[in-house]
Amino acid sequence: MHGEVPEDLGNLTSLEELVIYSNNLTRRISKPISKLKKLRIIWAGLNALSGPIPAEISECDSLETLSLMQNQLEGSIPRELQKFQNLTNLILWQNSLSGEIPLEIGHNCLLCI
Repeated sequence: MHGEVPEDLGNLTSLEELVIYSNNLTRRISKPISKLKKLRIIWAGLNALSGPIPAEISECDSLETLSLMQNQLEGSIPRELQKFQNLTNLILWQNSLSGEIPLEIGHNCLLCI
């Protein structure tokens, strides 16, 4: 797979795992991802995703693993990620993120930043 993350991804409302690792995906993570309420795993590392981590991703209530390593993401880590009750893995290393890690994130979570 290559190109942009499809906008119609948000139509897959029963999706539990999104594994798009190492696919040469570009541009931003699409905001319709917030419609994926059953999503437990996002594994989207080793692409060329850019822009900020969308705060809307925090609406994926069941998320346990968020791996966005080795992309071109920039900006700060959204405070909204503190909403995740089940997040156990947050993997963001090798991006161009800036700012501080929000203290509310990571009490029961493995952080790789």
